Amino acid sequence: MAFLFGGLDIMLYLCLRQNKNTMTHTYFNRHENMDGDILKKINKLILELFNVTGETGHIGNMLFGLFDGFLYADLVPEAKKVLPTEMYLKIKCIVIEIEGYPKTEIDTTEH
Repeated sequence: MAFLFGGLDIMLYLCLRQNKNTMTHTYFNRHENMDGDILKKINKLILELFNVTGETGHIGNMLFGLFDGFLYADLVPEAKKVLPTEMYLKIKCIVIEIEGYPKTEIDTTEH
């Protein structure tokens, strides 16, 4: 694949790659539920992904989705498959906390 537009092409590639399997997700209101502590944990995990070899872009995308109130059902199983155990457990702990948040029927992302 030729990358003509830099980051835009990479984002499109990741989007198309993820959409080959229909990803299921639930919505939650990040602004009403997440505090600074969990946001820092998610940021730290995203940065740690840069040090992991292998196919981890889809996990990074799912972690970024948490900032917009999207919890992808595949996040924990995918993390378990491709990440070191310590990182997988950190993600699992974050997901357990988020699963306790009230769910919404629609995307509540604030732009």
